[in-house]
Amino acid sequence: MAALIARRILMLFPSLLFLSMFIFLLMQLIPGDPAQAYLRLSQIPPTDEAITAVREELGLDLPLYEQYWNWLISALQLDFGRSFLTGERVLEEVLYYFLATLQLSLTAFLLTIVISVVIGIFAARYQKRSFDTFSRLFSVGGSAIPTFWLGFLLVYFFSYQLGWLPSGGRGDWSSLVLPVLTLSIPYIALFSRLLRTSLLEVSKAYYVTYSRARGLREPSIFRKHILRHALLPLLTVSGVALGYLLAGTVIVESVFSWPGMGRYMVTAITNRDYPVIQFYIVFMAFIFLVVNMMVDWLQAWVDPRLRRREGSRHV
Repeated sequence: MAALIARRILMLFPSLLFLSMFIFLLMQLIPGDPAQAYLRLSQIPPTDEAITAVREELGLDLPLYEQYWNWLISALQLDFGRSFLTGERVLEEVLYYFLATLQLSLTAFLLTIVISVVIGIFAARYQKRSFDTFSRLFSVGGSAIPTFWLGFLLVYFFSYQLGWLPSGGRGDWSSLVLPVLTLSIPYIALFSRLLRTSLLEVSKAYYVTYSRARGLREPSIFRKHILRHALLPLLTVSGVALGYLLAGTVIVESVFSWPGMGRYMVTAITNRDYPVIQFYIVFMAFIFLVVNMMVDWLQAWVDPRLRRREGSRHV
């Protein structure tokens, strides 16, 4: 297990280096001139002299490889430049908005996992009964409903009609309820059905039949053999879902006026705030790599066969 963790961490650095190079080159294809965007946001007339001066100040007059090298050296020192729009350090701004998104996404993720596991277990246990039918209808409805419409629907009933919860903003725990539910319901519908299917498939596996033949108790068989292996597909998709949640949920944050990464990035893209856009893409790539690495560790911990398979590749 320690060797697997070490290999994944070592693979993280070349992956980030390659992604940063690709993203830097991709930024060059964005329409518009960063110098003109800087002058426009600074409310300075974009004369030829001003554009030339800004290009020299930002290092845009240097060759492309030199621009990337300068950016990489600064990035290693955690200096990602300053926002064209606000003039603040990009790292500090992104972390401020990311903390709001982190609070929202982690709460929604934990709620999703807990409820999905409960629904999935009961749906598999009471297969073809009323609860299973209900979970199937919930799965279809929860997956099909548009997120923005679900958010407006929850606001209409719980805020305007009943007055129980605030309609938007970031405040105490009550302000989390509606956006968390809006984020969680579609994922709960998907994850609970996936776990139910996985539980039913694993329960027919040969090692489960062999465990019953040995006279092991059903609770022990379910906990050690069925549930443990049935969670593997859920771990895979939950890692991807967590990455998307941490990347900033633009629609939900807009509906509930949540000051997170989604709304912040929409503003940055609209105003051609190049330093913010570039750092955001690199930062989100790092988040996805770390989340996928953690999912690999969890899968190897849940299923020892994956550890042995990984070890055999490096023999």
